[in-house]
Amino acid sequence: MNQMSIVHPDAPRPPLARHGEPLWFDTLNAWTPERGHYLEQTAQVYLRRNATNTRWLIDGSSLDGYGLDGDHDDVQNCECPCERETECEAARDRADKAPLPNAIELLHLLAEALGYEAHKKPETH
Repeated sequence: MNQMSIVHPDAPRPPLARHGEPLWFDTLNAWTPERGHYLEQTAQVYLRRNATNTRWLIDGSSLDGYGLDGDHDDVQNCECPCERETECEAARDRADKAPLPNAIELLHLLAEALGYEAHKKPETH
């Protein structure tokens, strides 16, 4: 949790993504309970080089249908500006129990955040 929040009342608000949430967490404006807590985790997508070493491929270990591996042992809340340590830790503990997205879920999260729609190609025989 952030030990000292710096509030800038004139700071511009981050733009909203299609899902209605800000594209980034606004740590410059005063925290209010309806904003929730700033909780983050890093998902690892394993890449490998193709046989001719000319481009990157997503390794099959990231495409197994399970949640992606996290880069941290726990969900992080060190940048949360709320200054409500007990409440924030409880929110972090709840988030820590939620699985990270799998590759397909991440594809849709990325598409949504970037303003795209992801559709599976029809099977061809």
